[in-house]
Amino acid sequence: MATFRSLAATLLLASVANLSIAPAYGRPFNPEHSLVLEEASFTGLPQSNTLPTGLSSYSIAQTDEDEPDVNQLLVEGRERIDAGDFAGALELYREAAGLDDSNARIFSAIGYLEAQQGNFESAVQAYRQALELEPNIAEFHYALAYALANAGNDAEAEVEYQTVTELNDRNANAFLGLGVVRYRQGNYAGALEAYRRAAELNANNWRIRESIGSTLLQLEQYEEAIEVLRQAAEQVPNEGRVQVNLGIALLNTNNVSEAIAAFDRAIELEPRNGDLIFEVARLLLARGDRENALDLYQRAAALNRDRAEIHLELGKLYLENNDGLNAIIALRQAVEADGDLAEAHDLLGIALQERGRTSEAISELETALNLYEQQGNAEAAERVREKLDELQ
Repeated sequence: MATFRSLAATLLLASVANLSIAPAYGRPFNPEHSLVLEEASFTGLPQSNTLPTGLSSYSIAQTDEDEPDVNQLLVEGRERIDAGDFAGALELYREAAGLDDSNARIFSAIGYLEAQQGNFESAVQAYRQALELEPNIAEFHYALAYALANAGNDAEAEVEYQTVTELNDRNANAFLGLGVVRYRQGNYAGALEAYRRAAELNANNWRIRESIGSTLLQLEQYEEAIEVLRQAAEQVPNEGRVQVNLGIALLNTNNVSEAIAAFDRAIELEPRNGDLIFEVARLLLARGDRENALDLYQRAAALNRDRAEIHLELGKLYLENNDGLNAIIALRQAVEADGDLAEAHDLLGIALQERGRTSEAISELETALNLYEQQGNAEAAERVREKLDELQ
């Protein structure tokens, strides 16, 4: 494989004045924008390792003395949690909720356990029940926001995160979550505002800095993005994706040699990160460096066998290089990873037809046609239909 340092020399042969940064360079790679489910959303659960009874002075187990079964269920539930048995704990807390449906913290515990197992819709329901009983608990709003965001409901999650910041304006994670859901909705200015507030509360969090940097990329504020991403890189010199985003910012300011050095550093740091390698490959292809892009696509495909997009892009490159056999192999991997990827079936049909395998080509093109029609892509469907008419 040609090294990235050799890429710098190749790219610098071009006149810097004529360099054109494609719009895609404004898109950050894998921005962290992560959501955090705080333990605070689990507030009040009895701690089995604190008191012999598993109870504390601020415990959801503080129920009437004539309800010992609820206490016991909560204690056993906490023990299951400590043992890592979330499913078993969830059963016990649900049983407890059936005995005491007025205790908000039991429902918050159920929500927490559902979220831990990826059952976000169920978590939303549980947290809503908790909030019906105790509407002004910031932790419950925060946990509901987290569950909503992970369930794909960013608009409602934004409302809940905003509520948390109003109830507790010192919660850095709430501002971070608010930034995440605004970013996802394309409100980059609003996301930046929230991230900056999070940074004020937690100045040493490199993930927040990275989120600020990637948002600045979306806003095309490249100079400031470079400054912030350099700070993040100083904090975590071994994080490859920070280097990639720094490289993107540098490309957008025509600092080509520094950008390539950042990409080089990223892959040195994470040589087995297929997603990162794929993004660098796309950047290089956009720059016109097909040879090194192809090499990196091949590496990314070997590392991410289940990611159809990588195999699709690799197949396209092979087709453009008139390498039909390898194109067929790559595109078959793409359709195996995602059978509904119409473009992959389409291109696989073309590659097979070029190799004289007409019956196989027709089968793939018919699949592509059906998928295009289902997806409402009339233009692509018509093109494939014409191709099939030629072959049949």
